[in-house]
Amino acid sequence: MSASVLISAAQGILNPLIPLATEQIKLAWGFKDDLQRLEDRLKLTQALLCDAENHRGRVNLKTMQVWLKKLNSVVCSADDVLDELAFEVLRRKLEVQNRFMRNNKVCKFFFFCLSNPLPFRFKMANKVKNINLLLDNLKKDAEGIGLRPADQILNASTSVEPREVNFRLTIPFVDDKQVVGRDGDVSTVIDMMLGSDNTVDDLPVIAIVGMGGAGKTTLAQLVYKHDEVVKTFGEQRMWICVSDDFKVEGLLNEMVECLTGNKCETQNVQGIVKKLGEKLNGKKYLLVLDDVWNENQDKWVRMRDSLLGIGGSKGSKIMATTRSMDVVSTMRTSPSLTHHLNQLSENDSWTMFRKRAFANGGPTETQNEVNYNSELQHLSLDLMGRTSFEIPKENVGKLRTLFLTENLPINIAKVKCIRALSLERYDMKELRSSIRMFIHLRYLDLSRSKIRTLPSFITKLYNLQTLRLPSFKHLQMLPEKFCKLVSLRHFYIDDYDVEENRKLMPMMIGKLTALQTLPYFVVGEDKGHKIEELGSLSKLRGKLMIYNLERVKGREEAEKANISGKPNIHELGFCWDSPSTAEDTIRINHQDVLEGLKPHGNLKVFKLKKFEGQSFASWMMSGRDAQLLQNLVKIEISECTRCEQVPPLGNLPHLEVIRMFGLRNLKRIGPEFYGCHSVVNHDHDNHGFISGSCSGAATTATATKAPIVVFPALRELYLDDMLDIEEWSGLRVSSSSSDTIFFPLLEWLFIRNCPELTTIPSHLLSSQELIIGQVPYRFHPDERCSSDKRIEVYDCFKLEIEVSRFVGKKWQNPNKLTLCNLEELCYLPNNFQNLASLGDLTIANCPNLRCIIEEIEEEEASNCSGLTSLQRLRISHCEELTCLPKGLLQQTLVTLEIEECRKLIIEETEEETSNCSGLTSLQRLCILSCTNLTCLPKRLLQQTLITLVINGCPNLIIADPDELCRLPSLQKLQICECPRLVGWWDKRLFCLTSLQTLDIGRFSEELEYFPWPSTTVSAASEKVDDDDTKYHPNPKHYPFISLVSLTLHGWKKLKYLPDQLQHLTTLRHLSLSNIHGMEALPEWLGNLSSLYSLELVCCMDLMNLPTMEAMQRLTNLHYLTIYNCPLLYERCAWDSGQERHKIAHIPKIRMVKI
Repeated sequence: MSASVLISAAQGILNPLIPLATEQIKLAWGFKDDLQRLEDRLKLTQALLCDAENHRGRVNLKTMQVWLKKLNSVVCSADDVLDELAFEVLRRKLEVQNRFMRNNKVCKFFFFCLSNPLPFRFKMANKVKNINLLLDNLKKDAEGIGLRPADQILNASTSVEPREVNFRLTIPFVDDKQVVGRDGDVSTVIDMMLGSDNTVDDLPVIAIVGMGGAGKTTLAQLVYKHDEVVKTFGEQRMWICVSDDFKVEGLLNEMVECLTGNKCETQNVQGIVKKLGEKLNGKKYLLVLDDVWNENQDKWVRMRDSLLGIGGSKGSKIMATTRSMDVVSTMRTSPSLTHHLNQLSENDSWTMFRKRAFANGGPTETQNEVNYNSELQHLSLDLMGRTSFEIPKENVGKLRTLFLTENLPINIAKVKCIRALSLERYDMKELRSSIRMFIHLRYLDLSRSKIRTLPSFITKLYNLQTLRLPSFKHLQMLPEKFCKLVSLRHFYIDDYDVEENRKLMPMMIGKLTALQTLPYFVVGEDKGHKIEELGSLSKLRGKLMIYNLERVKGREEAEKANISGKPNIHELGFCWDSPSTAEDTIRINHQDVLEGLKPHGNLKVFKLKKFEGQSFASWMMSGRDAQLLQNLVKIEISECTRCEQVPPLGNLPHLEVIRMFGLRNLKRIGPEFYGCHSVVNHDHDNHGFISGSCSGAATTATATKAPIVVFPALRELYLDDMLDIEEWSGLRVSSSSSDTIFFPLLEWLFIRNCPELTTIPSHLLSSQELIIGQVPYRFHPDERCSSDKRIEVYDCFKLEIEVSRFVGKKWQNPNKLTLCNLEELCYLPNNFQNLASLGDLTIANCPNLRCIIEEIEEEEASNCSGLTSLQRLRISHCEELTCLPKGLLQQTLVTLEIEECRKLIIEETEEETSNCSGLTSLQRLCILSCTNLTCLPKRLLQQTLITLVINGCPNLIIADPDELCRLPSLQKLQICECPRLVGWWDKRLFCLTSLQTLDIGRFSEELEYFPWPSTTVSAASEKVDDDDTKYHPNPKHYPFISLVSLTLHGWKKLKYLPDQLQHLTTLRHLSLSNIHGMEALPEWLGNLSSLYSLELVCCMDLMNLPTMEAMQRLTNLHYLTIYNCPLLYERCAWDSGQERHKIAHIPKIRMVKI
């Protein structure tokens, strides 16, 4: 382990340890002098660490590492002793409090006489003395290896606070392999950096903001070395670690040093700027300022003016990392160029921890045992079904972290100094009682385990700070005195199975005043469960959902929760129980309760569910609390069945997502939704769209000539399950005015199950993608690949009809259109052919669609622009469709997919051949389950094809079979359940020199063999028919030289695989399915030396693998899947399977029995 890591580890323990020692000195332990000496020695040790960090070059590295390892061991022991003292104080304090609770007084004399027995004090005094001796020895050793005397270091500096000594000089280099979970952040910052060229700022600052240790520097390093950044700025990239020392001259000198490699100590700013200008020579540059703390506006202005004086070309950028938004304000960074770095996800956090904690000196596992490093402190093991193991004695006292997924070690009771214990997926129903001895434990993870009861001894782990509980699907009981966990900061409980999980809400949780994480709170009627328990939890942060609010009697009781006094809660949800009766509504004023739950202004996400008031609280509407939700990013209002209006949200500057569903009493969305008071010029057009203008706000805008932006940040808007809504009023600005902008960033509008809705605002017509009807999952658009703006409408019969009629008239610039589940749709209107910009068309589940475009006269057709941009056409489950119109088979078409169109017929005529010949850009052709289709016309198989899929077409033949030989670019071929194509494809496969993926089979239940091309035509002397020779373009090589993946689908009578497969030596993935008659895999399987994964699926009679020798030859085989092969499953069982030894060397094995 490197010296820097050892120093960092020791410093991390020492920093909180010195205050802890000071705290214990104040108490009457009986060995105050020894504790005082311990505090002094810890301060001296910290000074030695400072010297070791700053003067590593003058000391022998190996000698220092040995000294640092000893130091870490002693410091850990000191940590254990002081922590045990602190635990004892806390334990006795709680006991005494309980003992004298009735008298409401605590006697200090009794506390230290009754709570600190002599044997305990004597034991702890000896431990403190021993640690003092060890620290004295380390001090002497430090002088022997070349470090300065500790007293001298302390005299040289009045303070050894961590901020006074720069322990962390950052550099622009990072190992990508050690970084976890920041790909999205990297992309975001690069987009900010490279997309900010058009800003008015000549030298924009991109700020990365986050708490200490969040990974700001790492993110900046990843951006700094990214290919796009390197390509943009080249060698004109400079990295400076700023920290507290924000001196303009020094920073400019470091810029010179970055560019030239030579140290510069010029103090004249003009001279430095001139030198930088000469070196940059007008080129744009990137300056990274890492770890900025400067909040002095004058210093920043001086720095910025100096940088502007360099004279680089437009496009130069500054990227700064900081913990403080005040620093961002000082640098005048715009919100659009500020990236707030969030914490890693739970999975990424654990992945990072394992990378760091177990990178060096971790355990190595063999088949029979685990080998440990003698200095191991952190241990993570997945023992794969082993029933028992033991931690060596030399590791027991040092172990601080233990992650297990199976059983605890036999000697777990001896691992008393452990701080973090993870039993995630623990397969036992009870927790071992030995855990009660873990008085140092801070972190306990029982998530996804099968533990049924949380034992009462858990409440005596007074140092516990983080507790993760399993799903309440298994957990049935919490300890009664849960509130004794007074140090608990983070309490994680699942909020998925709402009814089950909420039965076990801890009692008197308000006593846990250190609590920061509480995903939800369930209001009860008994003392200890009422909403007032939340009042004392002022440190709560992150997410909080409050359920069963029907048990709160009124505003006064609701205010006791002090929701407005919790500034760090960013996601808040209020939920009442199942819909109340009219009598309940009269008895409990829901609106009054909501008034008392007013949140803090920092709120970002707000959810309101099953609220039964007719109108919302004043802080949601208007008036004096109008600014309360200014930071809101997302709002969700659901199942509020009595509400008659929606809140005004149009003026919220950061609101990105609105979800409203189940507002069944809502009749109309009007101007109040936009934050306006009335609508003028209220007109209906002929296509179900309403337009009007906004009064009040627009007047001010006109006077000042500044545009009003309504919903300035909104990206997603959902309206769902609103059975009575009839109208959504729009607002239209007069043609002579441009003072109002609506939804400038809207990407997704979703409207479902609003059967009476007939109108939507006309300003939504700019959307580039329209989806009408419920889209099957397989056709649902990928959000990542979606166009800029999308509208989805389904289960809204009246609106669907209106919207589909205006396509091509009012709405002429879409690039994507999806029509699904429209039973009344028989054909699309003629104006549909005017959609010249349409690039993607999907039509699915339209059972009465007979013709996509109605036949029109030649004169009328000449006036249509045609679908000249169409690239993707998908038609699915249109059972009455009999033909494809000419206008759809465009030269631009890249993808054509036709599925479950059982009456579709494509005749082999000159007209059809002519239509197909124009598909010169076609790359993907899929025809699935078109049972009436008998022929593919000539020229449909274009040379541009990359993917060809034909499946479930029992009557299909190919008009020109030799077209398969003219597909030089074909990479994927799938032919299944097409018996009439047997004999058509096999010989011609030899011509597909680019083929990488082949998926074939299920030809006929009567065949007893698998059709496959004959073996290699390997010599010129072999006599081959002329008719065969044309299918062997290179007879000296076996075909399929590029084949990587092969899937074969069998049938009941098939017993054997084609022997020719043994020549596929480049094959990496092989899948065999439904070969029911096959009992053993062939011995030649071992010849497939490149095989990486093997999948066996539904081979019901398969029992035997090839011999051990053959399986051992598959040296590249990493993945084996055995799925629903019952006989082979039993023979490959972990313990007793007869074939298990043949696959023991394969790293990843997945076996599933159905």
